[in-house]
Amino acid sequence: MVKCITCIHSQIFTASEIAASAHIPGKQLAKTVMINVDGDIAMAVLPATDRVNLPLLREFTGSGKTRQATEREFQDLFPDC
Repeated sequence: MVKCITCIHSQIFTASEIAASAHIPGKQLAKTVMINVDGDIAMAVLPATDRVNLPLLREFTGSGKTRQATEREFQDLFPDC
């Protein structure tokens, strides 16, 4: 079981800033990074303090091309956001 809490905060742009405003270590806050894997959209979930290792992700998925997705590529997937 994973313990989750919901926090309301002012507009913040990085997961590390969210962790700081919630007074928790960045390693305890999960962030989602949208990834384009061979033209398909995927989510990578990792600690707020980490960065996606695209070469490792490419190797793990066996994909030919892996990169961070643009907002335009996934905006229609989440119409309520």
